[in-house]
Amino acid sequence: HQKSINYSECNNDSMFIANNYMGLTNVFFYIKNYAAARENCSKAFDIYNKTGSLYGKANCFNLLGNIYLREKKYDEALRNYNLSLKICEEFNIERIIPLLYCNIGNVHFEQNRYKEAQKFYEKSLELIIEANNINALAAIYSNLGAIYLEYNELKKAIKYGEKGIEYSIKTNQPYRKMENLNMLATAYAKSGSYKLAYDFLAKAKRLNDSLITEQNNSEISQLNKKFETEKKELQIQQLQNQEKLKEA
Repeated sequence: HQKSINYSECNNDSMFIANNYMGLTNVFFYIKNYAAARENCSKAFDIYNKTGSLYGKANCFNLLGNIYLREKKYDEALRNYNLSLKICEEFNIERIIPLLYCNIGNVHFEQNRYKEAQKFYEKSLELIIEANNINALAAIYSNLGAIYLEYNELKKAIKYGEKGIEYSIKTNQPYRKMENLNMLATAYAKSGSYKLAYDFLAKAKRLNDSLITEQNNSEISQLNKKFETEKKELQIQQLQNQEKLKEA
């Protein structure tokens, strides 16, 4: 992303630069460097603001909300989500609204305000179904399941957990699947169905182990590629040095 930014600055491609800053924001968010994530998101926002990109501005506010939520700065998270929501509602940017409702629900959930969280999760679900956005269903069903788990309404928690698993499989979201498996294990344990609880916990453990193995294999593959590249570069450097010695 940084190389793309440097190239784009030379060519004065403002939107491309802003989008790459957003890419860097996501990278730093993933590795939990929240200060760097905020810095890059702010740079992107400045460009979107100058170019009049309402979608870009709304997306920036949403990402800033995510950062503050991770840092447990709930007031700031809610403020940024609401700023994004205001833009989206005023200018009919419908694509982001279900996500914002879900994120606002998350702020309330983390502060144990379950009724408020439920209200926003249900608004999000309604819009997601209306838009037929099946990729978002696994997350929202998981969130609603977690709400009913807190209410100790275990049948509803199980129902939403099962739906969450169904859609996480359909949309290939293994981490969401694991989240829902763990939730079902908790729900069945609370209901006294310990064998079922153990079965779901075992499934979650197997999935977690396979994801760790997959991640490790990916990291090993990347290290091997890096080693091969550096080895080739060293060989080229050695050949160049030999040629220089011959010329001398």
